[in-house]
Amino acid sequence: MLELNFKALSDADLSIPAGWLTLCHACDLPNRVGDVPEGGTARCPRCGSVVYKRVRDSLDRTLAREKDFAAACGSEVRIETRQPVNGRRRFRGRLTAFDGDIASVEVDGLEFEVPFSEIATANSIYEFTRDDFARSRETAMKLRNEKSAMERA
Repeated sequence: MLELNFKALSDADLSIPAGWLTLCHACDLPNRVGDVPEGGTARCPRCGSVVYKRVRDSLDRTLAREKDFAAACGSEVRIETRQPVNGRRRFRGRLTAFDGDIASVEVDGLEFEVPFSEIATANSIYEFTRDDFARSRETAMKLRNEKSAMERA
């Protein structure tokens, strides 16, 4: 994975039109993020947190705020921490609860409590169902009519 580090902004930097501004979610330092290659990340120079990660279009959504975690309860998530929690930094499993300070994640039948302050990145993982692949009745009828019209022609 390619990682880029960006300089912290000074007052003189604010007049530079290139790039865009983002605030670090951990320390609120403004950072100017320029062109980040696909798969690359921009990190805060003060605390090292990821302030931007360029990924392909994805159904997986970033979880950054407490309300994002509360809304994702019951969903499958991917969490990476700054420091190891119970001997691991990466967790992929079901978010069972979030109380504002602690995210409870069930991974392979084991429950882990991850402090919100230690979470570096987190994403909800979209779970596909049969409905995602099922055609609507209207679409099926339309395709059937087009096919029969082509056969008659």
